[in-house]
Amino acid sequence: MKNKIVIGVGNYLMSDDGIGCRIIEKLNDINIDLNFDFEDISNNGMEILSFLKSDIDTILIIDSAYMNKNPGEASIFSIDDIETNKIIIGNNIHEGDIIYILKKYMSILDNNIPRIYFMGIQPYKIEPGFELSNILSKNMSLYLDMVINFMK
Repeated sequence: MKNKIVIGVGNYLMSDDGIGCRIIEKLNDINIDLNFDFEDISNNGMEILSFLKSDIDTILIIDSAYMNKNPGEASIFSIDDIETNKIIIGNNIHEGDIIYILKKYMSILDNNIPRIYFMGIQPYKIEPGFELSNILSKNMSLYLDMVINFMK
């Protein structure tokens, strides 16, 4: 196992919300040796906690995110630089705010936790559907380049 991992999060059934998972699919198709592992955890955001262990040095989480940017724009942030304002209805881990959960979890751990980064991609649409919007589909090679270059 390598000491860096890229984690794709999202819902394949909700158009652009599946972008994190789709990027992981494309990484599987690349025929080059990457210096990081990658994992699609889809809707199971709580699974990210299983990667917070001492043999992992760096985690990059990819998901759609409303960031007040143009659809298709992507940015990479340290988790320390992210403020979340997601409104949670009920007490359901499927509706959970993974940034909030990670920060809480990190606050109780010692210093042996990985550096955590988040790649947010501004969606064009999140609605029922299997396909990404045209803008996100057209930007796929850009997203792959961003991930590969960031993880070097």
